[in-house]
Amino acid sequence: MLGVRSFAHDASAVAAVEFAFISGFLMFLCLAGFDFGRYVVAAQRIEAVSYNVAQMLGQTAQSSSAIDSGDGVVTDATLQWYQNSGMIIFPEALSDSYNQGVAWNTLLVVNMTSLRFKLVVAGCTSGCVYKPYVIWTTGNRPCNSVFTQAADTSSASAATLPVDLYGPNSQIVVDVSYSFNPSFGARWLSKMTIARTTYLSPRNVSMVESSSTSSLAPNCAGVL
Repeated sequence: MLGVRSFAHDASAVAAVEFAFISGFLMFLCLAGFDFGRYVVAAQRIEAVSYNVAQMLGQTAQSSSAIDSGDGVVTDATLQWYQNSGMIIFPEALSDSYNQGVAWNTLLVVNMTSLRFKLVVAGCTSGCVYKPYVIWTTGNRPCNSVFTQAADTSSASAATLPVDLYGPNSQIVVDVSYSFNPSFGARWLSKMTIARTTYLSPRNVSMVESSSTSSLAPNCAGVL
């Protein structure tokens, strides 16, 4: 009887038992925090890729080979270099692609589009309405796309444009997406897509055209 009472009041191993119960949860928190940190860094890098590619495109200089005087022209080689710059700005994409056994540009996708805004009513001088047209694109905003206006604070999508972009100008649009794969939560969590978009007016030219010999991003018919 005395032995039973002693056992019931013995608390010498309580701490060990409690630790055994919570250690799994603590380990989960540590690993989840690691993946969350990776996600935050990846989101920052994707935004940097989008911004820097747009900046490079926006600095296109005037070209004598442009269809419209005062425009700039980009070649396939230049566009390919801009796309490849993504792995320089975000080198983690290379290690992720190696670990997953896939090409880096299937995880990190850089799409570029040049837009032109035309008057809906020719000759309008006041209260004018403009319609956007795709000049050329490398991906998800194809020729003849129909865009709807969205609030400037809305999430970017291939079918919408911020309302403040509409006016007598042209725009460079760079859409970047990245397929983020959790390191420790891959068994329970699916891949997550991180997407960022940058809009920028060309600095040195009225519009940025694509080379007449382009196969990567040919100019859309009837826009220029």
